[in-house]
Amino acid sequence: MTYLKNIFIQKKIDDSFLRPLGAGFAMFITLLFAVILDDTKIATIGIMGAFSYLYFQYTSVYQNIRFIFFHGISLYISFTIGIYAGFHPETIPFLISILSFFYFLVTKLFNVPKPDYFFILMLFATGTNLSDIQHIFTTSNYLLFGIFGALISGGVISFLLKLPLKNSTKN
Repeated sequence: MTYLKNIFIQKKIDDSFLRPLGAGFAMFITLLFAVILDDTKIATIGIMGAFSYLYFQYTSVYQNIRFIFFHGISLYISFTIGIYAGFHPETIPFLISILSFFYFLVTKLFNVPKPDYFFILMLFATGTNLSDIQHIFTTSNYLLFGIFGALISGGVISFLLKLPLKNSTKN
């Protein structure tokens, strides 16, 4: 009976409503680019770049921008490799294991917070389903719109939460 009771108990979390609002804002910026530039690929591919906002932390503005930027670059690289691997399906198991191992090491060495490298591998898998070998980098560049939206959103939400510009370290 206690198991069923625990299912319906809501736990109070100490989190600002601005953090999920920032994720929506990152997607809104990306979709705004799609509407202004009248390009549906920005809406379909670029929106995945907004996943980089998920690395937002309550540390500092500089740390958030850095985490979002490097996660965005990792998404871009993984997606580009995924598109290329889609034309050589025999390489997919090797590439996914290499990417998994590499990003596992990076996340452990630099203490990257959750969701670790999940979305990086997810974008690799998504890239394998695209068949646009002539325009690999053009297709991958659509992710940059989402990454840019996530960077703007991360900066705005950091300032709204009044986070410090940089973490101060005491010696």
